[in-house]
Amino acid sequence: MNILVVDSAPPCDLFQGNALIGWHLFSRLRHHDLTLICPAPAQELERYHATLSQVFSTVHLVPRDEPVNMLTGIVEPFLARSGMPASKRATYSAVRAFQNQVRRVLASKSFDIIHTRQLSTTAMTAEIKHPAKLLELIDSETLQSVRRVSARAPRTWLRFASARFLERRALRHYAACTTVADADAGMVRALAPLLPVHVTPNGVDATFFGPLDRPERPATIVFTGTMFFRPNVTAVLHFYQQILPLIRREQPDAHFVVVGRDPVPEIAALSADPHVTITGFVDDVRPWLAESCVMVCPMIMGSGIKNKVLEALDVTDGRDLRVADSPAEFAAAVLELLGDPAARRRLGQAGRDLVMRRYTWDACAASYDAIYAELATRRDHAPKLAPLRDKAY
Repeated sequence: MNILVVDSAPPCDLFQGNALIGWHLFSRLRHHDLTLICPAPAQELERYHATLSQVFSTVHLVPRDEPVNMLTGIVEPFLARSGMPASKRATYSAVRAFQNQVRRVLASKSFDIIHTRQLSTTAMTAEIKHPAKLLELIDSETLQSVRRVSARAPRTWLRFASARFLERRALRHYAACTTVADADAGMVRALAPLLPVHVTPNGVDATFFGPLDRPERPATIVFTGTMFFRPNVTAVLHFYQQILPLIRREQPDAHFVVVGRDPVPEIAALSADPHVTITGFVDDVRPWLAESCVMVCPMIMGSGIKNKVLEALDVTDGRDLRVADSPAEFAAAVLELLGDPAARRRLGQAGRDLVMRRYTWDACAASYDAIYAELATRRDHAPKLAPLRDKAY
């Protein structure tokens, strides 16, 4: 099939989650004729084009140096048509160039599927009349924002209201939608009750992330993630301030390793503790994982561990991983694993077995193949979507 992919950024940066998903997914969908349109920094167009051409049959890159914001990106086309401050002229010029490129490509070739990635990118494809348009949300921005609502922060309510309004309106323009977890899919179904929503969990490159024969560093606990991403920053600070002191009461030599690029100052400052290592960027995360006794994911902001792990994976507490809600429970679970090498091995092997059965990138790509096939059979009739209506969440 001829597939047009419209993205908010080049899907080839393996240090950024959405791009990583795109790279692994489309690398496994090359049996289709894939055409990509996306913005990219002007000074890196040549590099991105060379990389993306390994996967896509045709690549169209639109120069843009400023990243596309998830919410405000939706209204950029409207702003580009109205008056604009001098500071934004380059951005809005890029928006118009993006729109024009999409129009030119659609005029030059017939596509079986239009695959739009990310809510912000709907600004470029929502108004296109095509019966087989797929929206890959990955995460529901409405769900993300409602989890951050705080009575003490009025701006969080404003973001939630904006996300709900914009996401709901965008969904009405697509024939199907995908998310990576059931919780996000549930929110999308609430916003657009008649829209087909498919849950396509992320995958893992199980070959690359195979077990390494390296000795463990005693009592070592590791966290991995981009360390300027606010939910990761919050998670690390929460672990260090609320959980690690409880662990150190029983295990004074416990060592906490934070692996991830671009740590913000409050994370970098933790390196003053002799029992904390802040690595910054590393070429290969695997040795850090292999040499640690326990990997932790103490998410308390945005998509927490239950929603990002348990709702994205079909896991069982005590078999594939350990789950804890309170700092005391979390510390107890870590201490139990630190003191039981056999339990660590059983847990790690069970988790890997689960990934090999259900959560590889090949399985993810197969899901999209099935969605494409279903959409292609429905090209003669677009879905009837429910009228907009307010609903409290």
